[in-house]
Amino acid sequence: MFSGDEGVRFGIEDDTSLAPQNPHYLQVVFPPSGGRGRVVNEGYDGIPLEAGKTYRFSLFARMEGQSPGIVRVSLEDMAGKKCAEGEIPVLAPEWKEYTLRLSPRESCPSARLVLHVEGQGAMALDMVSFFPEDTWKGRVNGWRRDLVEMLAALRPGFLRFPGGCIVEGYRLENAYRWKKTVGPVAERPTQWNLWGYHQSFGLGFFVVLSPCLRTLGREPVPILNAG
Repeated sequence: MFSGDEGVRFGIEDDTSLAPQNPHYLQVVFPPSGGRGRVVNEGYDGIPLEAGKTYRFSLFARMEGQSPGIVRVSLEDMAGKKCAEGEIPVLAPEWKEYTLRLSPRESCPSARLVLHVEGQGAMALDMVSFFPEDTWKGRVNGWRRDLVEMLAALRPGFLRFPGGCIVEGYRLENAYRWKKTVGPVAERPTQWNLWGYHQSFGLGFFVVLSPCLRTLGREPVPILNAG
């Protein structure tokens, strides 16, 4: 969801993207005198937060203008009460990754991620990510620890990936192709899937099947589209 001061405009652009395979990004255009806008992501039925836990926020951004821009990142409940917040100065005209660590002061079972942006000129945003630091084996942007612990406790003989509906795609031309899911996440394409939304391929073949061998000690079974 987008909102902003009078004269602030939001648009999806593709002229100077992070990578050709990932062409689209969000551009916020401010009036000459400056302005403020807001970008909200409510997750899936809210984002559950635990007090005292640390969460890693990251995004790619660049600033087109004479003065730096600011991204104020806040975790808020649905009534707008802030649980945690931090600030990122966007200084460079080239794409750059910015990171921030946030620790909620209190638990919130249904929070939302809000980016308060301000500046003059235009600000470009892409690859916004929000992960708990408490992941399986402490890996950055890794698997949820509780889910993998439950999976390991089942002692499965194998792990298959991905599921059938993802593999078949909506049509044959957008069926799951494993080669699109490897390499830097920012350079992977997004794709419309059978459930009616875009998937980022941040979770790919290598991400799932390699830990399956290394940490769970199970046999990986890659699922392929037979056409």
